[in-house]
Amino acid sequence: GKLIGYVFSPSRSGETPRKVLGASQGTLVVDAYTGYNDVCTPDRRQRGGCLAHCRRKHFDAMAKAPEARKALDIILDVYKVEHEALEKGVVGTAVHLAMRQEKSAPAMASLKKWLEEQKPLHLPKGPMGKAISYALNQWDALTLFLSDARIPVDNNRSEGMLRIAAQ
Repeated sequence: GKLIGYVFSPSRSGETPRKVLGASQGTLVVDAYTGYNDVCTPDRRQRGGCLAHCRRKHFDAMAKAPEARKALDIILDVYKVEHEALEKGVVGTAVHLAMRQEKSAPAMASLKKWLEEQKPLHLPKGPMGKAISYALNQWDALTLFLSDARIPVDNNRSEGMLRIAAQ
């Protein structure tokens, strides 16, 4: 199986990711927290975005902006592809990547188009404006999963395990 480990740090600085990750390479799937910036550089490792964080911001915006439901519906289409790959037992394979290219890539393109259309309709500091800005500012990281089937669409598994460890 896969091993998930945690290192406790009393601060949220970028020092802990630097110590833990060292000179390793690969992809780090995280939210937009700036503490990861130093370890996510072209010569170190790629930053994969967390679609669940993007989704959560739109979910939270729905109280003031019901149109955020559109973003949730599109993101759900991406998660359906991930569920289908899991059911078929093809997660992380070329078949999974083909499924992402066929179904998730158009969904993400649709989401980006919708976000760009919605952006001028919302105050930048309002809940919907913040959700839109988060998604567009993180777009390259949020869509990195479309180029590599080994990259998960979110870091929910890790965060879920962290909640267990924190109890």
